[in-house]
Amino acid sequence: MDEISPLDESDYSFIAQHLDDWWGGRQMAAMLPRLWFKDFSEHSLVIRDESGQPKAFLVGYISNQDSSKGYVHFIGVNPKQRNSGLGSKLYEEFATKLKLHGVSRIEAVTSPMNSNSLKFHERLGFMAIQIDGSLEKPTKSSFFTDYDGPGEDRVLLVKSLKD
Repeated sequence: MDEISPLDESDYSFIAQHLDDWWGGRQMAAMLPRLWFKDFSEHSLVIRDESGQPKAFLVGYISNQDSSKGYVHFIGVNPKQRNSGLGSKLYEEFATKLKLHGVSRIEAVTSPMNSNSLKFHERLGFMAIQIDGSLEKPTKSSFFTDYDGPGEDRVLLVKSLKD
């Protein structure tokens, strides 16, 4: 059974060591320093394998500026475990936790080049915020140029948690 538990600082070393490999060699580890595991882990989640090592994780939080918004900073699934529903389970649990705190939406960003992420978020019911404020399916959306710095374009994603 894929039990979901809180992510904590003890998970950092394993995830930091494997993160770039999980992203096909892309340099991602710098986007997830230890502070996320130490100081932003209250709502973050992990699913471990039989040996206790993370096989999927979600780093997320409730916004300090807008308590109606939860944000997913990072979600990762071991490539050998992809398409097994682990990412969906993590998002479901995260949404359940956020609803208990009165959160009404989840936001995230992804690269417009990451077609797997766009498809995944679309399957989960996320919409992409367009430059004019309208919403579009992530796989059909435009992106914000240089959103996270020069050359770091992003698709802004949002999902309502209202029933």
